[in-house]
Amino acid sequence: MHELILNLLQDHPGAALARFPLDDGALLCLFHGGACPRWIAKTAAGEAGIRRLRAEAAALEQLEPWVDILNIPRRLGWHDAAGAPDELACLVQSGVDGTPAAGVCDLRRPWAALPDETRRIAAWLRRFQVTVPPPRACTLADLERQARRQAEDACSSHSEYAPLLRSALAALPPLPEPSRPATAIHGDFWSGNVLWDSKRDPSRAVGVIDWSGFGAGTALEDLLTWTAHLGARGRLRSRLERWRVLFFSPGTTRDFLRGWSAGCGFGDSLARWAFYLFLLRRMGWELGLGLQARDDTERATAQRDWTEIAAWLAQHRHPDPFTPMPV
Repeated sequence: MHELILNLLQDHPGAALARFPLDDGALLCLFHGGACPRWIAKTAAGEAGIRRLRAEAAALEQLEPWVDILNIPRRLGWHDAAGAPDELACLVQSGVDGTPAAGVCDLRRPWAALPDETRRIAAWLRRFQVTVPPPRACTLADLERQARRQAEDACSSHSEYAPLLRSALAALPPLPEPSRPATAIHGDFWSGNVLWDSKRDPSRAVGVIDWSGFGAGTALEDLLTWTAHLGARGRLRSRLERWRVLFFSPGTTRDFLRGWSAGCGFGDSLARWAFYLFLLRRMGWELGLGLQARDDTERATAQRDWTEIAAWLAQHRHPDPFTPMPV
């Protein structure tokens, strides 16, 4: 066990410590007088895991001024592995109360009737976007250049994914507003990282964890990530079926997304560009080409799903998002 964790344990005699596997490291949660952890420690020894922890540690440091406003973890301790091959990196952060949103939101009917949980999650995301600056100042044109460069590099290093990545690159339309500034994004905004606690003050009912993907993006990216994960427990089992319903069919979801886009000042052409940039970046994330680790089964599933989606989009000439199409 890392020395940083041992030191913290001394301050909580009699507390319960739970340990779970975490990629090439471990996640340790300390419980003391409640169902939610007082603090969480993440360790990693492998190169990929250390990079991921390093990114999350840096994110929590930058987000410190907004911990209470956003109800997110506070960084309590950080030890970098400093390049030693057998040394553990260790990040300790405060616990956040709540239950994963997958257990409280009706994910089978996304945005339907906008129940209280959904409204508050959307309000949290809006508050985050208007409060927190991105970790680096950049424009949408900078985002596009970075995404294209990373995709081209991945085509060289992962030839098995090159057809997929090149199809996503070809689908990205011209950027209509290159000088528009980027927005801060969580980077992996799905129901597993969003916590809900109805017993707390309404302003703190939503908490968000796992900030390794914190970065610069568009004002639509986190919302698109959230929406893309919806409906998995409903009757539409395949990713393509869900995407056709969520993004290209009439209904509450499309109306909500279009309203959000307009509220961010995105016209139809900019929203279309943001959608296909999201597609390119999310594809790389799910194939394990970024910080997120993926095993062989996850990569194979992602490759199958994205191949099906890319083929359908190409068949329909890469349509505008949120536009009605036959289901």
